[in-house]
Amino acid sequence: MINQNVLYKVTCIDASAFAKCASLTSVAIPNSVTTIGQLAFSHCRSLISINIPDGVKQIGALAFNACESLSSINIPNNVTTVGFQAFGGCESLKSITFKGTINQWKEIDCTDEDYVVHCIDGIYDFE
Repeated sequence: MINQNVLYKVTCIDASAFAKCASLTSVAIPNSVTTIGQLAFSHCRSLISINIPDGVKQIGALAFNACESLSSINIPNNVTTVGFQAFGGCESLKSITFKGTINQWKEIDCTDEDYVVHCIDGIYDFE
């Protein structure tokens, strides 16, 4: 982010930072971000897809809650925490691409959602 010709390094997307931005269709998260806070993008009903950069380690609870149009998400294997119901209410989301193994996903996932996770060593299905 640049403000008055000063470059600031964004490391966290705070809780509810973009919540209820109904017309937000896409977002470019910089590699400097390590944390996506609780409810950060909740109720962004027009958000279609998101690519989580490699720098992110934590995705907070309800971070993408009720993003009804969200149909795909890519998560790097650097992520160590996916909070409760991080993708809850994402009616269009049927699968997630995780750039790690099934065992890595099982260690970090706290969601309890009904979707398929495509990992580098196979598919993890919650059903």
